[in-house]
Amino acid sequence: MSGRAGFTLIELLIAIVIIGILAVIAYPTYQASAQRSRRADGMAALVNLALDQERFRSNCPRYATTLTGARTCNTGTGTYRLGANATSDEGYYNLSIQSADATGFELRATATGIQTGDSDCRTLILDQDNNKSALDAGGNPSQCW
Repeated sequence: MSGRAGFTLIELLIAIVIIGILAVIAYPTYQASAQRSRRADGMAALVNLALDQERFRSNCPRYATTLTGARTCNTGTGTYRLGANATSDEGYYNLSIQSADATGFELRATATGIQTGDSDCRTLILDQDNNKSALDAGGNPSQCW
């Protein structure tokens, strides 16, 4: 035996192959986990917007129909304004009021930026009865919510 310490080229290549295999397995799992965690941004934004809608409706004869423009209601006791933003707090979702009238509303959070890679849950939906769904969920919105 020569007393030389170190790695042979074969040992180094085996280590690189093992690291590569682990990376190929781990990275998609990490991406899916990150997308699921970013969904919380869209869910929270929808819940906050629904609460804003209910506050608006408690003072006005209808729900607000838009996030921008005419989103105020003048009554004998004052002017009420929908206080919602058009994007979620962390910016992963764009918010919209799909429909609204005196009896109900449908709110949507549509993924934007890096979150558009979440192909199963790009569009989250919430209505006045707290019904939750998703456009891209393939009939299984519970995977998104």
